[in-house]
Amino acid sequence: MHRILSELSGNFPLPILVVQHITPGFVDGFADWLRGSCAPNVSMAVDGRVQTVRQPSIPIGRQCVPVGGDRRRSDGHGARWRLDGLLSLHKFGGHVIAQDEASSIVFGMPGTAIAANVVHDVLPLKDIAAKLLTLVGA
Repeated sequence: MHRILSELSGNFPLPILVVQHITPGFVDGFADWLRGSCAPNVSMAVDGRVQTVRQPSIPIGRQCVPVGGDRRRSDGHGARWRLDGLLSLHKFGGHVIAQDEASSIVFGMPGTAIAANVVHDVLPLKDIAAKLLTLVGA
């Protein structure tokens, strides 16, 4: 996450929602680390708020982040809720990028998304930020 956010300028024109498999007790420290090292505007997502601000946000625990009017709730465990969220993004025209297996430390979430055929691009970590910038014409 650090690498991707570091490579995106502060003027990235779209909201960024960071969905990271992390124990809720570590989220504040994770956000603080990102704020201090690469993304000074990172914030905690607010349950039920549509993400419109041009800053990275991190949903924690059982928060619900609306995507195109569709509400999906995380349970903090398993891949099903994440896949449901990706299906919503895909349904509403979102572009889904998965990190490739070779550059992943753990490939569970990307592998599940790829197998479900909801991914547009499978890329090594080093190429994800550049792809995002290309997609928005930056």
